[in-house]
Parts: sequence; C-alpha cells; structure tokens
Amino acid sequence: MADEGGFEDEVYSTKPFEKVFRDYPVKITSEEGRGRFAIATRDIEAGEILLKERAWASCSGVNHKHQTCHNCMNFEANGYKYSCPQCRAVFFCSPACFKLSMNEGKNTFHLASHASP
Repeated sequence: MADEGGFEDEVYSTKPFEKVFRDYPVKITSEEGRGRFAIATRDIEAGEILLKERAWASCSGVNHKHQTCHNCMNFEANGYKYSCPQCRAVFFCSPACFKLSMNEGKNTFHLASHASP
C-alpha cells in the first residue's frame, strides 16, 4: 500500500537492516508519525563510535580553507603549506593527499575550476 507521498511500505521496512545491526548497540525501528530511527539496546559509553563512513561530500568554510585538507578534511590550526599547484585555492595536509584527491576524481568541483572555457 502506498502512502500519500506515493512510497510503498516496503521502502520503510527495517528488515534489510536487522542483519547488519544485529551485533551493534542500536536497533533500527520505525513508528508512524516519527519515521525510521535508531534506539540504543544497551548503555553506550561516552565517545563510543556507533557508525563510521566516508563522507559523500564535504567542504570547509572560506575562513578555514588554509587550515583544512581538501582531501581528508583533517584540520591544522597553524595551516597547511601544500596548495593545489594550478589554482592555489585549496590546501592539502601532504603531497600524498593532493595526489589522492586528484587520482580519485572526487574533487570534481575543484577540478572543474581547472577546465578551459
């Protein structure tokens, strides 16, 4: 049965997540009016990591561009000295991080600024 947004009930099923989260300290559940969410199944220690994944997109504020690596997003209060040799607009924590960012092609916005009009 579709809801008013046209989505089938299966879209909101927690079944696909039950196996994934079996050994985690959280349970995925859903309630009408609240949607899908996670609840703790045991006490969780302060600082305990529950989920970790790579960012799909990220950027630093213009005031912090010298202090944030454009690839790994590590922050250095004193600033980074490695900048893109073509545009000098973004900074990296190391030449290796710069090379990774260019090879993985994940900085497409940055790379697009290098394209000829």
